[in-house]
Amino acid sequence: MTAALAAAAVSKRVILPSGELLRLVDQVDLEVMPGTSLAVMGRSGSGKSTLLALCGLLSAPDEGQIAIGGIDTCHLTDREKARLRNSHIGFVFQGYSLVPHMTAAENVELPLLQGGRMGRRERLGLVRAAMDLVGIGHRASSSPRQLSGGEQQRAAIARALVRSPALIVADEPTGALDTDTADTVLGVLTQAALERGAALILATHDVQVACRADQILHLRAGRLDDLGQAA
Repeated sequence: MTAALAAAAVSKRVILPSGELLRLVDQVDLEVMPGTSLAVMGRSGSGKSTLLALCGLLSAPDEGQIAIGGIDTCHLTDREKARLRNSHIGFVFQGYSLVPHMTAAENVELPLLQGGRMGRRERLGLVRAAMDLVGIGHRASSSPRQLSGGEQQRAAIARALVRSPALIVADEPTGALDTDTADTVLGVLTQAALERGAALILATHDVQVACRADQILHLRAGRLDDLGQAA
């Protein structure tokens, strides 16, 4: 079986104003198979968000290779990466990133509008299925401000799932939620990814969140330590 995500010796560095070279991600290797989940733990500033941006093709590594569904992205143009990202990767962020003047359903529909080759009836069917999957089908016509924090994050999860991506990248997906809501939303995210056969990689500083994943890795100063299988 081909890995949904495979990273080999990936590094990302920045030059500080002092001239010092800082490695945000340093020679990282990881692999996430379809239908499995991986949690990357680490303190603030450890490089978690940088690593997820690399995995989601939002940033390019300075060294190493990243393959999405067996496709080596090393030599792709920006346009080709954007096309691959839209078709293969779904994103869930801590701040929801919903468009405030659109309904929940319209927000979920946004990824389907890129490319313009899908009819409206097909789009609405996919939106309805994704929203039902995360339990907010009845909130389709609500605006983001009418939704609770948990419902907003469910809408963001539905948006990430609507194209049935091979990989879901979630950066601190429950960081803005209270404990009970976070646990519910995280269960929705992991179960929905499993039902769609997607691979899930999430960044978190919360042990309880990480323990919901199949495997936990710890990022320290840009390097990964394997903490083994989650309980």
